[in-house]
Amino acid sequence: MNFSKTNECFEKSKFWISYLFVFISILSMSSLVYKVTNPIYKGLSAIVVLSICLTLFFNWKRIEIDKKFLSLFGLLVGSHFLSALVNRSGHLFGNMVEIFFMLTYVLLFTMVKPEQLRKLLGMIAGTIQIVSFTSALFAFGLLLSRVLILFKIGEQSYYYGVMNGRLWGIVNPNASAIFSYISIVFALYLIHKGSKYSVYLKINNLIQLIYFATMQSRGALLSVILMLGIYCLFISRGKLLKKWLTFLVASILLTGSNIGISYVTSIYISAAKATVIDLNKGKSYSETDSDVAKKNGELHLIETTPSGRTYIWRNAIKMGSAKPLFGYGVRNVTDYYTEYFSKFEIQNSLIGGNFHNIFVTIFVSSGFLGLSSFILIIAYVSFRFVSYLIKSKRNSEKLVMILFFGILFGQLFESQIMYSTNFINIIFWLVVGYGLMICEKEKNIRYKEVTDISEIQQMELGIMEYIHEVCHKIGVKYFLSYGSLIGAVRHQGFIPWDDDMDICMLRDDYEKLQNYLIAHPDERYEVMSYKNNVNYVYPFMKIQDNQTYLVEEDVRIDSNMGIYVDIFPVDGYEDDQAFKDKMTKIIKKRQLSCYTFKGITNTKSVVNSMIRYISVIIFYFTNTNKYVSQIDELAKSRKVEDYELVDYVVYKDMNKPVWKREWLEQVEAGSFEGKEFMIPKHYHEILTSDYGNYMQLPPVEQQVSHHDFKLWKITENQ
Repeated sequence: MNFSKTNECFEKSKFWISYLFVFISILSMSSLVYKVTNPIYKGLSAIVVLSICLTLFFNWKRIEIDKKFLSLFGLLVGSHFLSALVNRSGHLFGNMVEIFFMLTYVLLFTMVKPEQLRKLLGMIAGTIQIVSFTSALFAFGLLLSRVLILFKIGEQSYYYGVMNGRLWGIVNPNASAIFSYISIVFALYLIHKGSKYSVYLKINNLIQLIYFATMQSRGALLSVILMLGIYCLFISRGKLLKKWLTFLVASILLTGSNIGISYVTSIYISAAKATVIDLNKGKSYSETDSDVAKKNGELHLIETTPSGRTYIWRNAIKMGSAKPLFGYGVRNVTDYYTEYFSKFEIQNSLIGGNFHNIFVTIFVSSGFLGLSSFILIIAYVSFRFVSYLIKSKRNSEKLVMILFFGILFGQLFESQIMYSTNFINIIFWLVVGYGLMICEKEKNIRYKEVTDISEIQQMELGIMEYIHEVCHKIGVKYFLSYGSLIGAVRHQGFIPWDDDMDICMLRDDYEKLQNYLIAHPDERYEVMSYKNNVNYVYPFMKIQDNQTYLVEEDVRIDSNMGIYVDIFPVDGYEDDQAFKDKMTKIIKKRQLSCYTFKGITNTKSVVNSMIRYISVIIFYFTNTNKYVSQIDELAKSRKVEDYELVDYVVYKDMNKPVWKREWLEQVEAGSFEGKEFMIPKHYHEILTSDYGNYMQLPPVEQQVSHHDFKLWKITENQ
């Protein structure tokens, strides 16, 4: 057998094996589907273990894996192996199979190559959106119809619909709530990554928020509030006080809306008789909610209350204390239930060794050795993730890590991330694997904040030299404009208090440069345009320095932008009020779709600001990229050669003086900070038209920067 060819085959198929593994886990949220897919799970698990073994054997030196995590996981596996041997008199084979499954769902996502893992996470995030959307619609249909569907297959009971004042979808309310917030976080991840389906993702998020509230899961709500707190602390913009105020307001609104929707749901369910469809008996009938609850009791369906969990934890700890070092072995736990729990708890709350707290469950199953090794893994991953949250400025990856803490917090009330191949378990370890990959790749990356204006200016000079070189290479004309042109003429460089550079180009040259830069990307200096970045919110292009990271306070959408030079297109101009009104209307929509409250606040009118705030919330569900494209296409409709007057027409107030086309037809070299950049030959006419006496310095109080951003320089420690 040619092992190298076998390994090569597995490497190519590992991505689809991983995706199929997760996809089946998503479908298997429904216990009905799980019965069908369980054999597929087992077969895939065998393939995954073989793939992991081949990876470790052939590619140990080449795999990009966190070796410390792997060592800690070895301790966890070793402790469970010892537990299986110590308890070999019962279910030895079953306990070894449990270790076998543990290898698959934990190690699989640490063995996939980084580029494959990124693609895998994106595909899984998209798949979850489709499933969560259809699941919510299915559940809402049952809710509005007040329907409960009951049936049995063998000894297993299944139920979908309204029951005990709650809504039961494809799975129980607690699992449905967790699935909803996983869907929301992954949707935000895709939006941050620039998905072209961002509008649909936002709509689904709204649906999932409502669906989440109808589940009435207190544990899931606490997990979401925790994630919201981490989001406000590490992702939202502003000073610490603003972050905490944002969290306070958002958590109150979230909790209040959840309570309100939950209450309305319960009242609606109880307001009329429910239609019970009994598929086994082949009939349907109407019953009150109390009658339905009585039937549910016959099916052994109850909601585990906090007090019930306390009882379970206390008795489970007592049970674990009888075998504190090695535990009972995962598959042996149920054999000892009757010594510590009543028949009622066994039938309703303890199915499969679930003690509704992951730490208690692991303690009983594998003793202090297993619990200690699990805590070490969780502590190590938490430390790596918190370190990344503190130092990194890239928010999309932070969202994935925040999900880790949300699911983990929920495990104080559930036991879903060990000892079963359920969806929540697999997503948890996928998040761990992906997060550790990001931490490993960026472990040497450092962000140093830049506040010195002279340092910012030097960065912009580097970008400008690159633009000058490319324009000369492809034969297009540009010229310094606005404040940069004043700086070139009046100061032979930057205006001392100015922290940006602007250039203009006639439309044909602008399009030629843009197309060239998109087709020939540079490693350091990257073109930012709505044509190559869905999250980019401006109707003109910027050239950015990829060795920096910049956040603009008035823009909500993160374009992953660095310090930049603005390049404005020049189009034909005439005093056409219909054109102005149309342009202004689209620009206002663009602003409302992407600006923060700060960016659109009217400091002179509270009422006007409130109207704008409401509009921002509404326009959040629209496509900024579409508006930017419409603005650009409208501007391009005014061809330069058809007009005597020209200008940058992509702005709302087009009543300022404009330029004559002949002023821009010739450019010449001008001195700028010891460099030579191009300026219009008729710069005097242009600047006089724009500013009047441009050689006159403004009052001292006006000699300040008008930009509101934070900038970091990205460095890599070797």
